[in-house]
Amino acid sequence: MPARPPPAGPASAATGTDAHVTAHIKAAHRDVLEYRAVVYGLISPNDRHPVRERTSDVATVDVR
Repeated sequence: MPARPPPAGPASAATGTDAHVTAHIKAAHRDVLEYRAVVYGLISPNDRHPVRERTSDVATVDVR
């Protein structure tokens, strides 16, 4: 499979650490839950094949 070209044009976003995301999660039961954030990249707004760019470490939450 050939390498994907870098994004270009108005659909591309700047790289760096300026992005911020807030997630609101509601647990349905009590347990130790593990969450991981994943960033996907697209070549265009109509791209149906996202590529995983980054994955965070696991964040463990103890729901009491």
